[in-house]
Amino acid sequence: MRALTIILILLFLSPALSGQERRSGRKPVLIREDQTEKEVEEEIITHDPEQARKNVEVGDFYFKKKNYKAAESRYRRAIQYNTKWPKAYEKLIKLFEQQGDFDAAIEVCFEFVDSNPSSKQAKDFEEQAGHFKKKRTPQP
Repeated sequence: MRALTIILILLFLSPALSGQERRSGRKPVLIREDQTEKEVEEEIITHDPEQARKNVEVGDFYFKKKNYKAAESRYRRAIQYNTKWPKAYEKLIKLFEQQGDFDAAIEVCFEFVDSNPSSKQAKDFEEQAGHFKKKRTPQP
């Protein structure tokens, strides 16, 4: 009888002796720092054409999957990495055209022109903006 009592006590105390807690059936709570109290620093993006190219590739993947929000994010990130690269702007314009958001497409056209006024493609982007303005205005 005494041996049985000792065995039961050891079985009951074995998790505590081994450093393990008994499971209560509840999931553990992850404690994180409060983001509102912590100053969130914006990432400083430097000119990096390789990162721009990678972001366009990922954006193209999302565009094919019709995840336009993710594609837009990647194209905009590509523009941040290389503001002089027309391809990233063209991809973003195509995305907005696909969605029928001609105002956003016009805005992107002028973003390119403003950041690259002496570029050979600046005139093309201005013409494209004019084309989108005609599309968004209802014809009488």
